[in-house]
Amino acid sequence: MEVSTQRFWENFSFELLEQYKYLQVAPSLTGIERNYCKHITGNTLHIFCNFGVNTFELEKFSDTIVGLDFSESAINYAKEYKKVINSKAEFVCKDFFDFNEGTFDTIYASYGILDWVSDLDLFFKQVKTNLSDNGKFILVEFDESFFNVYLNDIGEKISNNTFLVSTKVSKDAPKSLLGGTKRTTIKSKVIVHELNSILNSLNSSGFTIDRFDEYDYINFRMTDYDIQLGSKAFRHSKLPIDANMCYGLVASL
Repeated sequence: MEVSTQRFWENFSFELLEQYKYLQVAPSLTGIERNYCKHITGNTLHIFCNFGVNTFELEKFSDTIVGLDFSESAINYAKEYKKVINSKAEFVCKDFFDFNEGTFDTIYASYGILDWVSDLDLFFKQVKTNLSDNGKFILVEFDESFFNVYLNDIGEKISNNTFLVSTKVSKDAPKSLLGGTKRTTIKSKVIVHELNSILNSLNSSGFTIDRFDEYDYINFRMTDYDIQLGSKAFRHSKLPIDANMCYGLVASL
């Protein structure tokens, strides 16, 4: 069954919460992500924050921070856990494309964000709408080379740059959107955007790229094909030798 991105992630987030109650003690920001924390200023909006694990870490670099996600399960968990650690982070359950509650000095997003976005121009326009004058957008994201290989392993290819990915969800889970008594498989579309398309869309949306870095590794094991290069460095074994796995950028208005 193919479902919307929002429905897919609401069910998937609930499943993850049931499986990983220890998320509050899991590693937070990766070493690559920490390279960009020094660019965070003022009040921060963390979009697609999921359970808020990284939000709590980003809070250390921000005057104030808001975590935003459309998964009710994930946001409810974040709100509960913030009480445990006495965090001042705020969390809002809403679709980013419908969010317009003031402007922020920094908007932050990382890993697996743009692949759910069908219209890059619309996305960056929304980022711009929520940024203050001279505001910065920080993005750490998977490179197209790696993501294509990864999705070829786990997904169902339906075009040159679009896949269907699936997960099994419990139909009998009380908070599941599906209801019922059995587990079922749901699928959602994932889009692999070319890096040039992303950078061109940023530019045409009025952003200036202040910093851009590419990395031929990531800081966590993501697949069974990953080879460990160092204590916290992993590379997919099927990648061409000159291919990158992720990149980071800072763009300003």
